[in-house]
Amino acid sequence: MLLRELSGAGKGLWVVGDQLQAIYRFRGAAPINLDEFPTDFSTARELPLKVNYRSRESIVRTFATFGAQMTAGGPNKFLNWRAHRSDAPGEIHYEVGNDEFSEANGIADEIEKQHQLGVPYKDQAVLCRTHTGLAKLVSTLEQRGIPLFYLGDLFERAEIRDLLSLLSLASERKGSGLLRVSQFSDYQIPAPDVLTLLELAEEQSMYFPKALELADAAEGISTESRAAFARLSKALEGISYNTSAWSTLGHFLFSRSNYVRDLCSLPGVNGAQQRLAVYQFLQFAHRMRAHPHVKKEDPKKAFLDYVRRLETYGEEKQLRQPPTWASGIDAVRMLTVHASKGLEFPVVYLAGRV
Repeated sequence: MLLRELSGAGKGLWVVGDQLQAIYRFRGAAPINLDEFPTDFSTARELPLKVNYRSRESIVRTFATFGAQMTAGGPNKFLNWRAHRSDAPGEIHYEVGNDEFSEANGIADEIEKQHQLGVPYKDQAVLCRTHTGLAKLVSTLEQRGIPLFYLGDLFERAEIRDLLSLLSLASERKGSGLLRVSQFSDYQIPAPDVLTLLELAEEQSMYFPKALELADAAEGISTESRAAFARLSKALEGISYNTSAWSTLGHFLFSRSNYVRDLCSLPGVNGAQQRLAVYQFLQFAHRMRAHPHVKKEDPKKAFLDYVRRLETYGEEKQLRQPPTWASGIDAVRMLTVHASKGLEFPVVYLAGRV
């Protein structure tokens, strides 16, 4: 309907599409849109792509074998491709697991086997159709001790939830971020003392972060906790209504706490991924300084609201891809099939139900 409004009878209209890649069905994409295109525009000429320029012959023929069961676009319509690239040595194995757990462990076994044969972890990639599928595999592979290069949902990572809680404490009056921030290594405040302060702030109708000062004279809060609350209050000192999320994070991380120092001391791939996640988040906060969504009110609170909207609508996926300079980390790459376009790895595992 939109095309007809834009192009009328279709003169000059040129459409490129693939019935097998209608991945945005939730936005109205469907194979039938292409199937019915010649009906909707009676003068249309169809020019099929018969050459696959991306994959080698063995991959194309494997697709043809399994693709014969697919109904999109009519039977065998896409199975007469020929490969433009010459073939190369390699093997394709098809393994079946009884359930998701056995599938994940089978992949883990093969990753370790290939590593022992001399294939670095970073030259191996696990592909899934969705991030949900990847997340299920990640849990098992991590338990097996396999180093993984995968940020996942950035805002759900523990270190990023720490920083979001800090911003919440600095901008949202009820102090909901205090329970998490109080457990940072600089403070380590027992939960009962935190709850005591939250109740006291509510009784006296005092808002955070100013309410942190109530701990100094509060009954029922230990001497150690009072000192820790004072350190936290000092770390947030000078952060005003107009201070951006970027400035708040920068001051806290690099001059007012040991959070980054602790992060830099974490060993191995897991530590590297945590540092990379914080870097990605800081880059995002820096870009958001001038965004229209965060300039109408307290920019810290507006930043948090924007993050929540991204999470609600699943639009945070552009933050999941690590920068190219981090490619040297020796860890298995975890990617969606969509994100892997244009990349090549010596060993690839394609997981998912058939």
